[in-house]
Amino acid sequence: GSALVAKTSKGPVVARNLSQTMLRDETYLLQIDSHMRFSCAWDEKLISVLLSLNDSLGVVTCYPPSYDPLSPSQAHEQPSKLRASHFDPSDEILRISSVDLPTEECTGRFSAPSSFWAAGFSFSRAQLRRLVTYDATLEGLFWGEETIMAVRMWTHGASFYAPCHNIVWHRWRRDYRPVYWKDGDVKAILRSARLSTSRVVRLLSNGEEDEEAAAMFGSRRSARSF
Repeated sequence: GSALVAKTSKGPVVARNLSQTMLRDETYLLQIDSHMRFSCAWDEKLISVLLSLNDSLGVVTCYPPSYDPLSPSQAHEQPSKLRASHFDPSDEILRISSVDLPTEECTGRFSAPSSFWAAGFSFSRAQLRRLVTYDATLEGLFWGEETIMAVRMWTHGASFYAPCHNIVWHRWRRDYRPVYWKDGDVKAILRSARLSTSRVVRLLSNGEEDEEAAAMFGSRRSARSF
């Protein structure tokens, strides 16, 4: 392997592109953020949820609830699913939030349908990532990563599901740790982020009418149907 220097980071999309090069003949793929906590037998639970879908391109995903590293118990036990929040006027990118899963959506079920995809917690068969690979040219991209990847996966036939029981937790607070855009050349990172964000907006706005987007999207569903 090669050593990576934090100060030369080009953002999460480039990092995830690099990590996917290690994919070999694995059956499943789990993508997470750092600062995660797992329940006991988390792997068996995730596989059970995935197999219950009867969907070879199904993805188990959500924004995990937060945890306190000093507490052995989890403060928030209600599972959630993703929903649209708003379009931010600063970059025209859709923001995604989470909402508690209604009890009736999970009665007798392992999961419930969800409209969006979370980059920080995604479990699927590895074949989906072989179909939809991360674009290493989207340097500095943060807002927009989840939407462009969700649309690309959707057009290849993927659907998204929220687990009806919490399996992982995430430390959402950032005030105690540096983030990549503050750890290197801030101006260069922000410049790259603006260019990548503008490109994502163009791809999503034009859909298959854009030649570059047409090459990235699948043929199972249209981008506009997302």
